[in-house]
Amino acid sequence: MGKNVASDRLSNAGLDEAEQTMSQLSSQAAALTTTGKLDSDLDNQRNELLWKITAQIDETRASLEQLVETEKRLKKHLSQLQQLKKIMAQ
Repeated sequence: MGKNVASDRLSNAGLDEAEQTMSQLSSQAAALTTTGKLDSDLDNQRNELLWKITAQIDETRASLEQLVETEKRLKKHLSQLQQLKKIMAQ
């Protein structure tokens, strides 16, 4: 259950960061329009944002894989406990 909360926090942090970056990009785009640097600066910022999004996707996938493995271990442990209970109840 703790890993699920951690994954939610990771996802929320990534979304917050992406929203902040998009807000910054919008503000900077308006300012850069007057300077003539719009294309190259926006391309660089876009590439940086894509890199951050890709990193967040990778982290989220890794978290999901960890959750799947944890679920398998918990199910195995639950099964063992149920078998032990059955034996002890006889």
